[in-house]
Amino acid sequence: MDDRSADGRPLDDEETRALQGIERDLRDDDPEMGPRLGSCPGVFHPPVRQTGTPLSARLVLGVLGVAGAFALLLYLMVPQDVVIPVVLVIMFGLLPAGCLLWARHSGEL
Repeated sequence: MDDRSADGRPLDDEETRALQGIERDLRDDDPEMGPRLGSCPGVFHPPVRQTGTPLSARLVLGVLGVAGAFALLLYLMVPQDVVIPVVLVIMFGLLPAGCLLWARHSGEL
C-alpha cells in the first residue's frame, strides 16, 4: 500500500485506516486478487482484456457489405425526401433492436 495520496501529500491516520480496511476486506473476499492483478505488470485482468465474443472477419465483412448494398439501394430507389426518415428509423429503431436480438440469441445478454 502506498503511503502517499494522488496529489503527493502524506496520508493522514484516517485515510490510512480506511485504505487498510479496504485492503483487508478485498483480501478476505478474494485472497487471490492481489497476486492475480499485481504479479504481472502490464497484463490486465482477463475480464478487462477481452469482453464478449470476438467477431470473425467474415461476419464483419458480411455486415459491412449488406449495409453498403442497402445504402446503395436507398440512394437509387427511394425519393430523396424519404431517405432521411427511413435512415433514421433504421439507425435508431431497427438496427438497435436487431443487435439486441442477436446478442440475446448468441448468449451475450
